[in-house]
Order: sequence, then C-alpha cells, then structure tokens
Amino acid sequence: MEALALRVFQPGETIVDEGEPGSSMFAIVEGSVEVVRTLKTGRRRTVAFLGEGDFFGEMSLLSDEPRFATVKAFERTAVLELTRERLERIVQRNPSVQDVLRAVYREHLLDDVLRGSPLFKLLTPARRKALARDFQLCARPAGMPLLEQGHEVDALYVLQRGHCQVLHQHPEGPTSPLRTLGEGDMFGEISLMLGVPATATVRTETPCTLLRLDWASCEKHLLEQPEVFAALSQLSHERLLNTAGLLWEPSLNNGAPRLDMHR
Repeated sequence: MEALALRVFQPGETIVDEGEPGSSMFAIVEGSVEVVRTLKTGRRRTVAFLGEGDFFGEMSLLSDEPRFATVKAFERTAVLELTRERLERIVQRNPSVQDVLRAVYREHLLDDVLRGSPLFKLLTPARRKALARDFQLCARPAGMPLLEQGHEVDALYVLQRGHCQVLHQHPEGPTSPLRTLGEGDMFGEISLMLGVPATATVRTETPCTLLRLDWASCEKHLLEQPEVFAALSQLSHERLLNTAGLLWEPSLNNGAPRLDMHR
C-alpha cells in the first residue's frame, strides 16, 4: 500500500488518454470509470464500464505500448496508482506479482478480441470462454515474417497491436505489397479453409502483439459451428477475390490485363 498513490477524479475527467505513453496502472477503490476506444472508422465507442475492485492500465505498464483506450471518471472516482518503477521494486521482492499481472493482461486482451470481433460474437458465451483458453499470446519484433508464401500454415492469427504488411512474391522476382493489417485483423484463414500453403507473406511492420489459435483448436471451436464456418468461408473468399484484383497488371507484350495465377 505504501507503493500506491491515491488520486481522485471528478465526473468526466480523463484518467488516461488513448495513444499516450503509459507508465502506471490503476485500481479503482471508489466510483466507476468509462472505457472509450477509437474505432477504425474514427468514431469513438464506449467499450466497458469498470467499478470498485477493477483495475486498468496494466497493458501499457507491462508491454511498454501506448494507452489502448481512454478512461474517464463516470462519477467521482478514487484510484490507487502504481508506477512502473514501484512495480519493479515490488516484483524484485515478490516475483509472483508479475505473473498475476501478466495473466490479467492476457485475460483483458482476450476479452477485447472476443467482444469486438464480429466472427467471435457468433459463438455463445460458453464457447467464447472455452476458445479464450486455447489462444496463445505472442509478441514479435518489427521485420519478422509470420507467414511465408508457399509455406505451410499451422495457425489462425489475430493482430492485436501493431501493423503487418501482406506481400506477394511474383515468379519473376519482384514483391508487391497487397495490404496493411492493423489492430483486430485476422490472417491465416485462407489456409485454414482451403488446406493450402500461405498464399502471401505476412511480415511485421512494427513490433506486434498477436493471438494465435492452432488448427486443432480452430477445428474444435470454430469449424464445427455452422455460422462461424460460413463467416470464415466468406472472409477467405473475399480475401482471394481482393488479392486477385490487386494482382491484375498490364502484360509486357500487349498491354492487356494479366492475372498472376500463381497467387
């Protein structure tokens, strides 16, 4: 308790701001807060309300990433703040504290993915809970290939932090960028649904945090559910058509459109 600082916020006051660097976490001892995120469309949406006994901010504290959401006091709210410096001193004496925080970090990350993904919303709450236990949390540095074109794929991935580039290697040598993947995007579904090697290379553009679901878990939790199976089939079909469109290019001989069928 001596390592914690008590702070009081009035209704509507911002405690942490999305995108800002974070070096502390907070536990709510009185009142409640509203958690707001910016969507890909630019709109802001309330994604959660937290109350007494809940805590937040551990994602930035443990991963050294910018704040994932804006948190505002919904009413007069008192929080206890734990800074990274003080946490490190506590962990030196009690290493299990970091293990607990990492477990909660993983739980919050999974809750965010399962709550925000249209695909996973098709599952019942019980199935989502079972699915969450099989997800693996991975951190990868910038510049690392996650899938390689022509190689076997063994898992479905959901990008939770950072950006990845999707690249196509042409038979004659040059590499074409196809798209950039961002937060919440999924990849590996084409190989999952069609049983083919990777149709493109996916490489981290920035340091990334990903959720990985191996094939056995995909079959158990996703492919056995008709609605999820249909949604994955539609997604893989749309991705293939989109990629095919991107790979049309002028022929060197007569200027006519040419589709690279090796894709």
